[in-house]
Amino acid sequence: MGGGRCHRKARWEQRIEKLLQSIERLQVSRRNCVFLLPPNCRISTAGRIFQQKLSGWFVSSIRKLTDQLVRQANVVSRCIGRVNRNKCAEAATRVMIPVFGLAAADRGTDTPDKRDITFFLANILFKLYYELDNVRLCDTILKNLEKQLQRIEAFPMADQTMFHFWHGRIYLTQQRVRQAYEELSKAFTMCTNNSFKNKQIIFTYLVATAIPIGIFPSTSLLEHFGLTSRYGPLIDSIKRGTFTHSILRSGKWFARRGVWMLLREKGEVLVWRSLIRRREQNPSAFVAGSKGPPPTLQLLAIQSALQFSSHDVSYTLNDAESLCCSLLDQGYVKGYILHSRQLLALQKAENLGFPPPCTIVVDSGLLDGAVDYTND
Repeated sequence: MGGGRCHRKARWEQRIEKLLQSIERLQVSRRNCVFLLPPNCRISTAGRIFQQKLSGWFVSSIRKLTDQLVRQANVVSRCIGRVNRNKCAEAATRVMIPVFGLAAADRGTDTPDKRDITFFLANILFKLYYELDNVRLCDTILKNLEKQLQRIEAFPMADQTMFHFWHGRIYLTQQRVRQAYEELSKAFTMCTNNSFKNKQIIFTYLVATAIPIGIFPSTSLLEHFGLTSRYGPLIDSIKRGTFTHSILRSGKWFARRGVWMLLREKGEVLVWRSLIRRREQNPSAFVAGSKGPPPTLQLLAIQSALQFSSHDVSYTLNDAESLCCSLLDQGYVKGYILHSRQLLALQKAENLGFPPPCTIVVDSGLLDGAVDYTND
């Protein structure tokens, strides 16, 4: 019996080797832009192998096979036109989804386990879905991983790191900034310093989630990862409360990474908050009064600060009042507006109506001072 099983395993390994060789010979037809698979040796054969019982030994081969598939799909994508570029990713996705379903649904007890490859396949599918701009399908993958998440520490560190990265990207796309920051922080911590390129990519998205919740990376970290010219002007604008068009120069760079709208929206709000806070620290802007009433700030002073900061004299008193109402409603400022007297009354507290970012319910905030993520 043992000899027969070894013989069958050897035959399967020969077939696997042929599959791998066929993947390397993938070609593309520029005329019809179709992702071609050899007719005599299709990758669906691998799914039939993986579907058999006691096929956990096939996990390492599935890793190599799917990795080669995605690599070849990327090569082909760069060779064909932009209109039909997604056909390669769609073809790779169709091949991988059944294999992922088998791995996620496996309840066997053999060693190695089919489930050992679950997060590896999920990470590849996340990448393909982002290339197809079909992020909503990532939720289906996440639902199939719910039980596996309870033992994620048992999976290879590389798979864990990539999963936290893509999970953070998904949260970021959904505008769930705090959850994205937590996931990307885990990925950044797990990624070794030897993988500088991977760590740089993770850090790029980590900073994009950190700024809206008020956490600024140190200047040394930005320089280390070559991101000073990208994030530096935005951070300086928020700290000084001045809007500068220099942050628009990196707009296309941010847009390609899917973080431009988030940084544009949240960054502008943080600039206005910082502007009012700096104005609040100016004694001449306060209305003199007794010790009892709360500190107040003239809306006229806020209007002049808006005009000076934006270099736009068209801002009116109503604009200043509307801005204050928006900041009050979102929780960036604590207080109320005295419309009849054109005053912004601030909360009588140690922070004078500007609560710490960690206490703000909205996924935004401002944190004074730099925060270092790691001691690279």
